[in-house]
Amino acid sequence: MSIILALLFSLGRIVRLLFVCLITSILLLPNFHTIFEKHSDPLIPTGYISEELHPDPHGFMDWSDYYKYTYSPDSDFSQNPDYVQVKEEDIPELCGFFSDFRHWMDSADRLDEYDFDPECIDTQDYFRIETREGEQRTVDSVFGKYDLYTVYLYDSESNTLYVIHNND
Repeated sequence: MSIILALLFSLGRIVRLLFVCLITSILLLPNFHTIFEKHSDPLIPTGYISEELHPDPHGFMDWSDYYKYTYSPDSDFSQNPDYVQVKEEDIPELCGFFSDFRHWMDSADRLDEYDFDPECIDTQDYFRIETREGEQRTVDSVFGKYDLYTVYLYDSESNTLYVIHNND
């Protein structure tokens, strides 16, 4: 009887271990976090004519995603209530986010995916910044406003919406 109980106990441990391995492998699948997020962002206006998606292939808890959406030349972001026109004083703030993001792409050896040039930012563009800054946190962050952010920048010259998301 004790041999049967020992076998059942061992079998239970093996089943639990297999279950943990299965869940872990699912969660570590490349692009797991984007499986449920792709095209679900209501802040990305519909009607783009092309998209270039560079989700973090290793991201689960921390990730850096880079997306580009190209719109037709007659697209008008000035009518979109989710975006505001860039003012001269906004440019350093925007450049700060894009500089931080470039740092993370470089540290992940992904600069070949990232082609944004902050020199294109001007007062004819439109943007939106979403950050965790100002929210109550359970853990203090050394990254401050760069802790978690999504920046949307529509470049009016190229008719391209650049989206950077960093959660590091």
